[in-house]
Amino acid sequence: MPKTLLALENASMGPPENRLFTRLSFTIAGPGLCGLYLPKKGGKTTLFAVIAGLLPLTGGTITRNYQRLGLVPQDFALYPDLTVTETLAFMAGLYGLGEPLSGQRSALVVAACGLSNQVSVRAGQLVAGRRKMLELAVALLVWPDFLLLDEPAAGMTGPEREVFWQVVYAWLAGTEHFAGQAGTSSPEAARTALLLSADQEEISRCHTVVMDGR
Repeated sequence: MPKTLLALENASMGPPENRLFTRLSFTIAGPGLCGLYLPKKGGKTTLFAVIAGLLPLTGGTITRNYQRLGLVPQDFALYPDLTVTETLAFMAGLYGLGEPLSGQRSALVVAACGLSNQVSVRAGQLVAGRRKMLELAVALLVWPDFLLLDEPAAGMTGPEREVFWQVVYAWLAGTEHFAGQAGTSSPEAARTALLLSADQEEISRCHTVVMDGR
């Protein structure tokens, strides 16, 4: 039976007169891609910050049971003046990845995310779709057992979205570039992602769905 990676019970956020969300309860056990639909102004990005441990809940409880968390926020959150290579090296250092593992994983995620021809380009100079692929590469660099996505394909073209989700699905399945490589001790371990989105078309990509958390 899959272990519970994340559980919220009666979670609320915001003052009583202006709740962003209230009495939100769900459990994520994985594996696969789970979707949580929250309408616009429904507290989606705030919930992302709560799950990531950046904000406390106003009420209710949250239980986290994962070891390594990968984050892909909706808004660009990397240093624009660093190149792709510099960004991955910097983040690998923050994650405590030493050599040769840092170089191995960086090469892997660059190839998987289609960034091989842009390693010398500054992050801020990448087109929107490539910036999002760089953020996905950074999230996967830590080799997470839980990947958290905040409407990650917003602003992408249709073809760019397809490529993005192909990489996510390959990560979840442990196939293509992610098949037991780059120092993971358990390549067959189940992988889980949670998509927070106000886009029902994106939510339809998920294996399991929590439709409306208000």
